[in-house]
Amino acid sequence: MLNKGAEREAGGLLSGKVAMITGASSGIGAAAARLFAAEGAAVVLMARREDRLKKVAHEIVASGGRALVAPGDVVFAEDVGRVVGAALDAFGRLDVAFNNAGWGTVGTDLHETDDAVFEQVMDVNVRGRGTACAISFPRCSPPGRVLS
Repeated sequence: MLNKGAEREAGGLLSGKVAMITGASSGIGAAAARLFAAEGAAVVLMARREDRLKKVAHEIVASGGRALVAPGDVVFAEDVGRVVGAALDAFGRLDVAFNNAGWGTVGTDLHETDDAVFEQVMDVNVRGRGTACAISFPRCSPPGRVLS
């Protein structure tokens, strides 16, 4: 979902910028996508749940913003690279990467956490953010910003 022709009012904090947001299908990521778009940025929405990304994008476009749905998993470098490439193809630049994707459970003490669950948390919350930073930062237009 892309609304290339729509432009926000001049003077928004992110007017003319392009922001990639990981974990954009819910929670803080979806809220950040709405806020960045409201401030004038074109947003590239990345998360594993495409149906939820489409809902967030629809809300942004309906409000006059620009949004691109780019499903993927930050755990896989090829997904991150594809999404960064999609941002560059669609908007010609990337200014901000908000690496927000995260995964976890609530209520289990660390010493009681199953090894597989712990590895999933580390894959997404640490390695995934590192991968997203390593791939997105060199492609950001100067002076690019990466938020993790």
